[in-house]
Amino acid sequence: MPVLVLAGVNNIALSHTLRALLQQPGLKNKKVFVAYSKMFGDDYKPFIRLFEFNFIELPPVSRYVGKFYLPNLLL
Repeated sequence: MPVLVLAGVNNIALSHTLRALLQQPGLKNKKVFVAYSKMFGDDYKPFIRLFEFNFIELPPVSRYVGKFYLPNLLL
């Protein structure tokens, strides 16, 4: 089952979340998707790759409603 993590402005909180995910039994790294927006100022790609998770860079928009559709990730 895929896991979606939405990164925010706090990269320390993201680090704690990703480390906690790594401790979950049976977790497959290729099934974890971390979505982030460059609007928050940080480029999380290298950080996410360190954990061997997938990343999704969201375009900067004022609202994300309707911009992100999870089933597209599962293709």
